[in-house]
Amino acid sequence: IDAFVEKIDKKSKKHFEITLKNANTEKLNFDKVILAAGSKSSNILEKSSFFQHDIPYCLNGVGTALELFPELEYLNKLKTESILRSPNRGGTCGIHMVQRKDSIYIGASSVVTNKDLNYPRLGSVETLIKGATNELKLGNIVRQSLRLLTGYRPISQDAVPVFGELEPNLFLCYGHKRDGFTWAPFL
Repeated sequence: IDAFVEKIDKKSKKHFEITLKNANTEKLNFDKVILAAGSKSSNILEKSSFFQHDIPYCLNGVGTALELFPELEYLNKLKTESILRSPNRGGTCGIHMVQRKDSIYIGASSVVTNKDLNYPRLGSVETLIKGATNELKLGNIVRQSLRLLTGYRPISQDAVPVFGELEPNLFLCYGHKRDGFTWAPFL
């Protein structure tokens, strides 16, 4: 189904109706629901008719990363033999470098906000470039081409993941920051 969830309504003690945002505004019925919509989870819950719980709001941890690659044939392709990572900086995952097939990935920054940011912050890009050259010793990268990457790491207001049964047969699972994918097999 190519749609976004708008809200969840309780139809009976253990039955839920999910309203989708698409051309037809479809409604689907389920006996069990797991809400795992990242930073959009709080918005969905706020629009739901039965929601009266005190749950920390989920924010966007907007991350920026760089992908460096030589676009000009006379430039050498950047290579690294291992994954490198600096120590954690201010609660983020430090600056790290990963070899990809035809590029090097440099990540990542984090800006926590309640806004849906679509583009990276200039300061984040500057920090990553400085970190790649000074901490990771990548060398002179100014002739490399650059692809900017932006993504969301949902984080709750108190930085504790929201996980568990909210109502009978309605489960919440979000706000894991950068660890949601790693935790997925256990959740």
